[in-house]
Amino acid sequence: MRGHPLIDGLAAAQMAGESRAQHGFAEALREAENGGLNNVRGGTVTMGTTSEFRQVFLIYCLQRLADGSYVALNRRYKPVGFTSTEWVDYEDFPVRFKFKRALSAKQAAAISYKGNADTECIYLYNDGCIPTDGAANWKAYAARLDRLAGLKVEH
Repeated sequence: MRGHPLIDGLAAAQMAGESRAQHGFAEALREAENGGLNNVRGGTVTMGTTSEFRQVFLIYCLQRLADGSYVALNRRYKPVGFTSTEWVDYEDFPVRFKFKRALSAKQAAAISYKGNADTECIYLYNDGCIPTDGAANWKAYAARLDRLAGLKVEH
């Protein structure tokens, strides 16, 4: 698929040091492969205007920024509640926060769906354990949210 605008855009983003989560091209590529894109023009992705509620309003991941702050992102890699399909620079919006105490690897693992201790990007679920796909998935997601909700943040 060399020459595909999404592939070229992802490669350019990685060379520029941007994370996949922030750039969002990987997500857009998956959507394209599944027929979910309406239009692709010169690396710009225009998606349909409908989403499941959880894709917009449930925390998908916590992305750490260069200054050590975090932003809670939805499934579209936008701050939770954002419905825009446009590129979002997280620093341009009042959505960042810092944990009162630096997040430890143990705490990150406790809120990661796969127990990953990486504090750079912590995924609370993935496409294999979507919270709305059954009681067990919801219970596991809720337990992770419970652990996250107990942490103190500065804003």
